Amino acid sequence: MNLNYLLFHVFFTLPPVLVLGYLYSRDRGRKKEFMQGTLLMILLAVVYTSPWDHFLIEESVWFYGETVVTQWILGIPLGEYLFFIIQTLGASLFLYHIGYNAESTENAGILGRPLLGLPFLVLSLLGLWTVLFGPESGFYLGAIVAWAGPVITLQWIFGGEKLLEQYDTLLKGILVPALYLWIIDAVAIGRGLWILPLETRTGLELLGLPIEEMIFFLFTNIMVVQGVILYCWTLNSTQDLHEIRERISRLW
Repeated sequence: MNLNYLLFHVFFTLPPVLVLGYLYSRDRGRKKEFMQGTLLMILLAVVYTSPWDHFLIEESVWFYGETVVTQWILGIPLGEYLFFIIQTLGASLFLYHIGYNAESTENAGILGRPLLGLPFLVLSLLGLWTVLFGPESGFYLGAIVAWAGPVITLQWIFGGEKLLEQYDTLLKGILVPALYLWIIDAVAIGRGLWILPLETRTGLELLGLPIEEMIFFLFTNIMVVQGVILYCWTLNSTQDLHEIRERISRLW
C-alpha cells in the first residue's frame, strides 16, 4: 500500500494522541488552564511554524515523494499543518499525563533569568550566522536553531527557575514524545514520504535519521512543553496576585 501524508497521520501520529486524549477525558483534575495553554500552543505552532516551513520548502531543504501530498495550502502540504497540530497536542497531553507543577511561586531568582536564557540566545545567533554566511551543508541545522532558539530563550528568561525546579518532569515530557517522533520520522524517510537532500544538511545520521530532524523534534517539544507549563504557572500567579490585592483592599 502506498503511504501518503494523510495515511501517515492515521497510522502513526493520531493513535498515541487518541490514547492520551482518552486518558485525559477520564481524569477529573484541573483542566481549564491546561486546555487554554494547549490551544494557545497549537495556535502559535501553526502561526510561527508555517512561514518557516514554507521558506524551507522553497529552499528545497526537503521535498516529498510522488503521490505523498494530496492537498497544498499556501505552499504547504495539508499534512504539515496537521503535523503542527497533532504533535503539539500529543506533547501537551503527555505532559498532562505525567504531571507537572504550575503552582504559583515567588519571583525569586528573577535577576538570574537572563543567564538561564543566554545559552539559547548564543545558539540562535550561531544559527542565524550559519544560514546567512555559513556553508550550505549547515543551512537546515542553522535554520532550525535560528527559528527555535529565540522562543526557548524567552521562555527561560521568563520562567527559568520554574522550569528548573521540575527538571525531571521537563526531561521526560520532552524526550519521550521526541523519541517516538524520531522513530516514525525515520520510517517516513525510509518509505520516501519526504526526502532531505545532502546539499543542505550535515550528513550526520543516527540509525538512518538525519541529526537535523532529531534536533527539530527535540526543539519543538521543548517549546510546547515549556510553553504549557509557563502559561499555567503565569495564570496561577496572576490569580494569586489578584486574591492578595483583594485581601489587602478589604483591610482598608
